[in-house]
Amino acid sequence: MNNSLLQTTLDAFKTTHHLTFPERYTRFLIAQCDATEITTPEGDVIYLYAHGDLLERNDTYAIQQVEPEFLLIGQDGDVGYFIHGKSGNETIYRQDLGALGALPMEPAAESIDQLLA
Repeated sequence: MNNSLLQTTLDAFKTTHHLTFPERYTRFLIAQCDATEITTPEGDVIYLYAHGDLLERNDTYAIQQVEPEFLLIGQDGDVGYFIHGKSGNETIYRQDLGALGALPMEPAAESIDQLLA
């Protein structure tokens, strides 16, 4: 997908869900054509969604209905990785997908850059 079409798609999603994407995360999305798989120092394997998956996963799993201020950006099994979509804050959070809305989000990294490091 070209950058112009990607930006139009992301803008439409942001408008529909009243979200903003942090600057570093937006740059990451634009640079990625495909999903990214990373292994953390703890040995966890996180699958970070590409832009097409990102939009589909949030809509399919109705994330904004349960956590309206968060955007699901990736997954490790039943653990989801999120950004706060209202503040523009770069922090990456994680939460068991079965506990959404019941427990507070747990910070996982200060930014997408730190998560990728």
